[in-house]
Amino acid sequence: MLVKEIFDEMAAVFRRRNSRRMRKLNDKIMIETAVQFSKEMYELAVISYVLGKILSKPRFYAPKYKQNMNAIQNILELARKSKDPLKLIPTLEREVGRLESEDPRFVVDLFTKGRLKMAAIFYAQGFSLGRASEITGIPKSEILSYAGKTMMFEKVKTEISVEKRLNFAREALGA
Repeated sequence: MLVKEIFDEMAAVFRRRNSRRMRKLNDKIMIETAVQFSKEMYELAVISYVLGKILSKPRFYAPKYKQNMNAIQNILELARKSKDPLKLIPTLEREVGRLESEDPRFVVDLFTKGRLKMAAIFYAQGFSLGRASEITGIPKSEILSYAGKTMMFEKVKTEISVEKRLNFAREALGA
């Protein structure tokens, strides 16, 4: 997927206020990011996670938040049309911060939580703790703490059985 295509889809999904579709888009971006990591795809994974989180909260559909939600939509529309949509990430982050300041229920801001969650997902999917920390910029201790407090490892589907993993290990060790 290209960055422009992702912004097109994020803008369309946010415009429709479809949290389920935004989560599916986030899953798609995460898979691509895990397979071939790039900082751009990582940032897009964080953005799609944050937007999905916003869309999943019914309170943000109240008239009180209409201006904030429209501002986020406008930034996504600008990003779609921009030659370098990633330059608008700080603007988007500020606007999400304004939305959150209207409703300070979150312990940490959504972008911080999104970055932490993406790092923990990489770790749960098989990246080493060091690599997950290195590529996301999140300290190892925070990744471990977050992963330990969630059921994330139970949700990650392993494609290789324990028996096959043992066989791989035996072959690698020449046993």
